[in-house]
Amino acid sequence: SRAPHVNRRTLLFLCSLTLLTSCREGASPHTNGVDGDLAAIDLVPTPMVPEVSAALDAAGGNRAELERAITESQGDERKAAAWLVARTPYRGTVGEVEATLTKQPDAETLSSSLLRSHVSKAFEAWKRWPWAREVDSDTFLRFVLPYRMTTESLEDWRAYFLSQADLVAAVERFSDEYAKSADKPPVFRRLVHFLNTEWLASRMKYAPRGMPDLPPSEAIDAKTGRCTDLTNALVALCRTFGSAATGVRTIWWPRADSNHYWASIYDSSAHTWYDVDGGAGGPCVDAYFRIQHGGPHAKVYKLVPGEERGAVARAVEPYDGESIPPLLDWYLRCLPMVDVTRDYTRVADVTKGGLVAGRLYGLAVFNNGGLQEVCAGRAGPTGEVTFRDVGAEDVLYFITWFEWKDAALVQHLRAERGHHRGEP
Repeated sequence: SRAPHVNRRTLLFLCSLTLLTSCREGASPHTNGVDGDLAAIDLVPTPMVPEVSAALDAAGGNRAELERAITESQGDERKAAAWLVARTPYRGTVGEVEATLTKQPDAETLSSSLLRSHVSKAFEAWKRWPWAREVDSDTFLRFVLPYRMTTESLEDWRAYFLSQADLVAAVERFSDEYAKSADKPPVFRRLVHFLNTEWLASRMKYAPRGMPDLPPSEAIDAKTGRCTDLTNALVALCRTFGSAATGVRTIWWPRADSNHYWASIYDSSAHTWYDVDGGAGGPCVDAYFRIQHGGPHAKVYKLVPGEERGAVARAVEPYDGESIPPLLDWYLRCLPMVDVTRDYTRVADVTKGGLVAGRLYGLAVFNNGGLQEVCAGRAGPTGEVTFRDVGAEDVLYFITWFEWKDAALVQHLRAERGHHRGEP
């Protein structure tokens, strides 16, 4: 079982979810111009006020929509809506504009009706399905409640899946069996296998392509999708029926071409996270719930809503005048990723000295015929940078270090099992 990182601010908010009151004690009665009602920010739990206030400021012309999502919700759903609003400056849709990928933050586009629909359906699922009722509030907040997976266009995918009568009827049969069973994990695993292999894989197949990511209904209508599309559809399916789920990414394999994104699904009865390939075939056996291909890992990241400004995002944040490789931008800076490499492989630290203090540097692997970036770090005052938890298998592989602004500056480093320092 791999527990997600919990930051202090989120922990404080989780405590607020247990309160029955919706308003902050001692809040000053600012008005929003509607019959003297409290303004949205006065209805937000105290620990969330700075983040929600910043999100409302970032929304520009969409501010009223985000405020409405808070003021028109009630009780715990209001608190959950506020938590999601706080994430909107950092999450967004990546699309193509004149052959260039651009990101539009959710703060500027998210509608009140869509946000409130996702929140209400998530809470309904939390109460309705027996496996969902076993999910704790932190896991619900991060892995059931969120309205988006990666950078796909927004849609009400919960309504889409709930409109599929055959799907809902099948899940209800699993629900009855789960509620009566004394051995719940096998039932839950068969549910996941049904959702992924029998339902999803019969409607869409893997087909490689580039970004942007597709929303679940569009990917299913297209009948094909890349690994991210398949995984996003599976994650959305699981969340619709109250199962906690998210995605896990290896940006580039160190000994094979390309990369991969797969689903991580929480079995609340066994308190275990399963790794599942979106749209996978095969029988419902132990191997189905593990990632079987691609070889060793250089870096592995888990998408954890609430960690939008966590350690991974901060490590790749460019200063003025700096740039970072596009995939590090899309996969690590634009998504709330947590480094989980040590959950998947042996790890070591790789350190390099003699650098320019304060400058951004990175590690890469050789993939698809060239150097492909997997992580970044900034040199400290002594001119030394350390990359923590780099994959280090029994058989050594080479990791290439380079500075973004000077591609000619390349050295081979290796991370070796049992060593805590990579040596040139």
